Amino acid sequence: MKKTLDMRNNYVGLARVASKLFFVINDFSLIDSMYQFSLESYIYLFSSTIQNYLTKNPNLNDSLPEKLQNI
Repeated sequence: MKKTLDMRNNYVGLARVASKLFFVINDFSLIDSMYQFSLESYIYLFSSTIQNYLTKNPNLNDSLPEKLQNI
């Protein structure tokens, strides 16, 4: 359980940034209704961005801090 919690804590910073990004994008709808996004579309955008990055950079280092920084 401790090992799982330690690994989880590695991703807290990334989760905060991703959450802020989601709410900023979500607030775009206050500017114009054309900018409405669903959580599903945000997750798709986030996932496809990571996948595109991994495809363009196949020789990434396995270092967790470096991966988190790149994401």
